[in-house]
Amino acid sequence: MSCPALLLALCLPTAGDAGEKLPLASATVYDLTGRGLGPRLIDEQEDAGDPRAGAGGTPSSAYELGWINQDLYFPARTVIDLGRPHDLTGAAWFDVSGDGPFEIRLFDSANREDANHGWRTLLTDDLKKYNAWSVGELSGQARYVMVVVGSPGGSVAEMVLYGRPAGDAPVETADAATADAEPVEPAPFDRLLGVNGFIDDPVERLAPVAGTVREYHSWQWDVVETGEPDARIAFSPSAVRNDTGTWAWDFDRFYRELNAAGSRPAPVMQGTAEAAFDLEGSAEPPSGAEKPVPPGADAESPASYREHAAHLFQYAARYGGREVADERLRLEPGQPRVSGLGLVGDIENWNEPNRTWEGRAAYFSPWELAAMTSADYDGHQGALGPGHGVKDADPDFGLVLGGLVALDLEGLKAIKLWCDLYRDGSFPADAIAVHYYCRALDASGREAGHGLPPEEDGLRRRVKEITAWRDAHLPGVEVHLGEFGYDTHPASPMSANAVGSLSAEQVQGDWLVRSALELAAAGVDRAQIFMLRDVDSDSPGKFSTCGLTGTKENGHPPKASWFHIAAARAALAGLVYDGDLEDDRVRGMWFAEPNGERRALAVWSPTAEDRRVPDWAPPGPAPRTVTRLSDDDPAGDTAPWTGPIVVTEGPAFLRW
Repeated sequence: MSCPALLLALCLPTAGDAGEKLPLASATVYDLTGRGLGPRLIDEQEDAGDPRAGAGGTPSSAYELGWINQDLYFPARTVIDLGRPHDLTGAAWFDVSGDGPFEIRLFDSANREDANHGWRTLLTDDLKKYNAWSVGELSGQARYVMVVVGSPGGSVAEMVLYGRPAGDAPVETADAATADAEPVEPAPFDRLLGVNGFIDDPVERLAPVAGTVREYHSWQWDVVETGEPDARIAFSPSAVRNDTGTWAWDFDRFYRELNAAGSRPAPVMQGTAEAAFDLEGSAEPPSGAEKPVPPGADAESPASYREHAAHLFQYAARYGGREVADERLRLEPGQPRVSGLGLVGDIENWNEPNRTWEGRAAYFSPWELAAMTSADYDGHQGALGPGHGVKDADPDFGLVLGGLVALDLEGLKAIKLWCDLYRDGSFPADAIAVHYYCRALDASGREAGHGLPPEEDGLRRRVKEITAWRDAHLPGVEVHLGEFGYDTHPASPMSANAVGSLSAEQVQGDWLVRSALELAAAGVDRAQIFMLRDVDSDSPGKFSTCGLTGTKENGHPPKASWFHIAAARAALAGLVYDGDLEDDRVRGMWFAEPNGERRALAVWSPTAEDRRVPDWAPPGPAPRTVTRLSDDDPAGDTAPWTGPIVVTEGPAFLRW
């Protein structure tokens, strides 16, 4: 018996064709919204019973995203990976309440380049039942099943699928580790620890606190309106200039000065440059924080990001390590026609693409970000043609997947799935970047008015979830914590408040150093503080006083935290995390020189009460020196070891 596709089945297949209820408890679920609620669709399989046989149970954990930010998340899609192809014969879903569009789609890899990206809709419903099962017939073979809830009005508590495995194919996982990838070597502490900054920050303030400078770089700063599509790029001077041409930013010079001072530029390209788009008629190009796709373009297609990928090619051509043929450069007349300068090693392709506060045009879903990253990396494996993606300019130039708001592991899993489906498992980034700020939250998840020390917030444990997933599924790909930090204004919701004898600036410095140590132990490859300078030193607003220095307008006066960071980098220069110290009184971490003999121990009290631990000494042979953080000396305060010390909440560094 057959039933038409796209309609609910009013009948069931005969017993011989019906297949069995599939054991979805072992399936992998990918939530394409990044919200992490997708697993609720298959988390009560035992309670679900066998709805097709009339023996359905009553599941209770509903898949409901709610109405907040509905324009960002709907239609909400979840992909169930069955691990291997199956001949599917039916499905059942428990309709809780409300109504709205509902679909079940199957993936056909042979048609992944079509307008639907390979997804065929086989069942639809309007979810008009109340706490009842609906049963439908499927007829198709697939490994991947997509469940689509079209609006926040619909609510589904559980899914059941029926069928049988197809053939004798072994079980595989979509997020299996990339073949032949070598694990990332741990970064020395001084190179790991960096800072966020801008071209108008002084190099003498940046370099002592930054192994890398995550330089906020707006795309529009590089693009001038010349009337010639192939002659628009401006780096030296940049497109940021006065009308008379007597002043401009010069990125060639800025990057040279950073390198000469021992700090590596790590630009993050942000925003859209209107002048980069040639559109016909009255079509308005994207602008500001909006995704760089032409009006009406498919944001899940790498081809929609041609302009962005072309610009990143130009960037890598100029600042990477390989010369590019002159005719491939799209430079403004008068620009030095050079390439292969070797001043930059990688670029991050967006800043906080999963932001929720600027509307749908600025929000990247995980699959939209994956599509842009594929274009930016290698022109979607060359499909966009020459001149697209950083790898076409320099195969050794790195691409960092744009820094995600929060530790978005669900979003990263969804991005990896896209790469498995549309790049045959090739991951189009050399690093993934995430952001996280340690702060107090109330029971509802709202900010509770102050920051937290990293140990109390469990920073190491939280970030370790990301690096452990990387180790298992993307060995060879770096993990960057691209933003972390604390404000010094006491009214900020992420403040490092004064306590006891310690000022807010001292606490900020102590917590930042302790955060960096915890991040080294968590296995990150970069930890970049937000940021070098204050925005407004008198403002209680979040992020206004995160700086290691005062404002640009006041000349970047260094805070105590600037000296603390500089001293910590100097104390652990060339050393990598080498394990924890077992001690009930203090927190300690060993650092060692790879393939060398130098060792150091960082030790502190992991509290926020100006605690002091007297008469403390390390186990084993006595160290040679001890370095304490200083409020006014970037080298710290170093003295010979003379016996037991008082351990404070500011890390001390013992060296042998």
